[in-house]
Amino acid sequence: MTATMSMDTTFQGLLGCVSSGPRRSTRPSDGLSLLEDQRGAVMLTGLFMACFLIGSLWFVIGIGDAVVFRDKMQEAADSGAFSSAALHAKGMNFISLCNLVMLVGTVIHIVLGVISDVKFARMIYICIYTLGIGCIPAIADFESAYRRWDRYFSMMSKGFKAIHIAQKTASYAYPGLGVVEAYKNGRKYGGDSRTSNVNVLAASSSILPGAAARGLGASSVKKEGLPVEAKKFSDLCKKVVSVATNGLVNLIGLGKSVSGSNLGGRALSIFNSLVGAVLEFRYCNKTDMHFEPFGPGFDSFWGEDGPYVMYGPASNGSVWMQTWAINISPKLNDTSESRVGLAAKRYSKYTTQEGSPAYFAQAEFYFDCDAKWSTAACNFQDGATYAIKWRARMRRLELPALTSAIAGGALAAVTNLSAVADFKKAIPDAINDMLGNSGVGGAALKGVIDNLVGQLQGVLTKPITDAAGNLNPTLSQFGMTSYH
Repeated sequence: MTATMSMDTTFQGLLGCVSSGPRRSTRPSDGLSLLEDQRGAVMLTGLFMACFLIGSLWFVIGIGDAVVFRDKMQEAADSGAFSSAALHAKGMNFISLCNLVMLVGTVIHIVLGVISDVKFARMIYICIYTLGIGCIPAIADFESAYRRWDRYFSMMSKGFKAIHIAQKTASYAYPGLGVVEAYKNGRKYGGDSRTSNVNVLAASSSILPGAAARGLGASSVKKEGLPVEAKKFSDLCKKVVSVATNGLVNLIGLGKSVSGSNLGGRALSIFNSLVGAVLEFRYCNKTDMHFEPFGPGFDSFWGEDGPYVMYGPASNGSVWMQTWAINISPKLNDTSESRVGLAAKRYSKYTTQEGSPAYFAQAEFYFDCDAKWSTAACNFQDGATYAIKWRARMRRLELPALTSAIAGGALAAVTNLSAVADFKKAIPDAINDMLGNSGVGGAALKGVIDNLVGQLQGVLTKPITDAAGNLNPTLSQFGMTSYH
């Protein structure tokens, strides 16, 4: 029985240990207030830092969107300027191709004319030598050559007139197509969920038609649409010699050294002028004597407007070869919710549209040569319009004429005021009247007044001069973005 009680006691002790469990220990923080308890401080710091990092990431994303948007809008302006310049270059190549076709036609005309003249000279010789016995076959031979030449001239003259009309149409059509192409290319860069519609407008001096200027009385303007002007059909005869000699000069590598200012250029010009004048007199004479034996070589057709060549003031790099484009006020549609709008005094739920007032770009079309404009390699004797070597390229935006005009107008408004001159004169006269100064004293007083007024003018004009000197022609300080 004693053993049984011992076992019960042991079992109850084990049950008591299990039921009561370990005893709770007293922690140092027990009994502390909320302000004194520092548990979880790192978690709060991490939470605030996480919010800051999220805000910074959102800021970086916004900056990235703005950078991409600006680059995209500038690319739209660049595309407009370049596509317009490319179409201008295509128009110049078309005009050059037409000139080459007419040049080849003129060569055939001259060859047939030479054959006819040779047959005529042969007929005269045979008739004199044989005392008229052998005239009949010789006359028939000449008549055949002359009729062949005359029939060809009839077709050629009609074809040349049609080509001239095509050239004139192209000189206006290609710049207009450049405007349309620039606008179409610009539309491709906008109109989506993030970007507003993009409107790119292209401009060039070729948009200003010379015919309109002539219609308003400016008869000295010879330019058509593109920077070209018409020469007479008779000029083709001279050009036959010019193209042949210039091609030979370039072939042997003397093109860069031949210009109107050196011996080689003068010799080449004299040779072309002499031979060309002979050919023009015989085979491209505008005198209306179209009958045997003069034939097509003496016809009023040669005095009509024919091939288009470079407009006098135009050359590579000049304003006549430039195209510009402007991307007008595109907008970035940022539909992100504005969680910090109150700080920026924006109380709407979403961010407003952002954008630049305008993006500018400039390009040019040019004749592909690496020599001076007047050399045989470039436009010596209108050679640039007889070669299909017109290209287009981008250029950094330049508006020097605009900024110079603004600065000059401002300076003129300050320095040329009639009131300034009146002021210089009135003050010394008034002092002289009051004090009775005259002679040397009056002259000295006048010098002092002039000096003071001059200093005043300097004070007024210096800020304008400095502003004009520091004015960036790209107009970036006015919020307008240019080609970069």
